[in-house]
Amino acid sequence: MPDPVISSVAAVVAAKVAEAAVQGGKDACVALVRLVRERFGRDKEATAALEMARGDPEDEAAVAGLVQALERLVSADGDFAARIRELWPQVAAELSASEGGVVNSVTG
Repeated sequence: MPDPVISSVAAVVAAKVAEAAVQGGKDACVALVRLVRERFGRDKEATAALEMARGDPEDEAAVAGLVQALERLVSADGDFAARIRELWPQVAAELSASEGGVVNSVTG
């Protein structure tokens, strides 16, 4: 069963990669997309999965392929995994805020 965080990251990256590049997006979303694109750039299979999902973010099979590629690279690269998990709460908060949600953030 796919990791729910990784599945969410894949869905956001598939939907936001073009938007973030064109509009600038929110800071954490842009950082997440940049992180994934940079890491995937060193892996042809992952790059192909990203391009398929980016081409049609509603295509469940394409997003599932992206999830698999992301899970494989997260498993193989601890630094990449840590950075994904560090950025995800910020991305989730940005997405919630941009959709009219209320975000409470507590740090320290």
